[in-house]
Amino acid sequence: MIVVVRRAALGDFVLTLPVVQALRALGPVTVLTDLRYRPLVPADVAVLPDDDLWRGRLPSGVDLAIAFSPAVADALREAGAPDVRAVPPFPPPGVAAWRHYARVLDGLPVTVDPPRIACPSRPDADAPVVLAPGSGGRQKCWPLERWRAVADALTVPVTWVRGPDEAEEAWSLPAVCPDIAGLVELAARCGAWLGPDSGPSHLAAAVGAPTGAVFGPTDPCVWAPPSATVLPWDSRPEVLARWATDARLLRISDARGDGGPAGAR
Repeated sequence: MIVVVRRAALGDFVLTLPVVQALRALGPVTVLTDLRYRPLVPADVAVLPDDDLWRGRLPSGVDLAIAFSPAVADALREAGAPDVRAVPPFPPPGVAAWRHYARVLDGLPVTVDPPRIACPSRPDADAPVVLAPGSGGRQKCWPLERWRAVADALTVPVTWVRGPDEAEEAWSLPAVCPDIAGLVELAARCGAWLGPDSGPSHLAAAVGAPTGAVFGPTDPCVWAPPSATVLPWDSRPEVLARWATDARLLRISDARGDGGPAGAR
């Protein structure tokens, strides 16, 4: 059995999904992580809490263990993992994070593809544009007023998404706060997704939603979702609205079978 240990923020977890996906070609895979990430992992991969690792215990029958930090690699060795592979937690400049994490697989007979999250739902004619302006890093976020200007420039349905750590009273507008399974479903059904460099933006892109990500202080060459459209920090709100309107129209057309597979760019 292969064990992958990855307790991380949502975006970092999504960026390591290519490792999990690739390892399935070698045998059974178990991911030790926060159980809320279960909806992001392929159905044939087991998901267990990582608590036992820090007590020096591992699931039985581990042949190979994968870590994304020196501390986790040391804990795996101390728990008796016979073969531990690890990669540094931070990518070097200019290297896409998902490709950096996949270097832990160098030399193994696997094929690595960008992150993907399966969901059977598809957008319909009323599919909204999702505005998810929050991020765990405040410096990555536009002021909410700029996002309101995006919404004002849109003439299609809009769904606002706030994170669990964002106070509802600070929004003064209706917003949903779904769990991770709800985010996957919303991304699968939406017409387009707009947000900053954030976990939900990574999730939406991996599900296949047309995703526009506003990047400022962080480097999009490293941290942008591989299928996202990177929107400069100084973009005008009407530019974002126009991009989302066009992307939504194409996605709805694709979902009806008018223009190719749903989610095509």
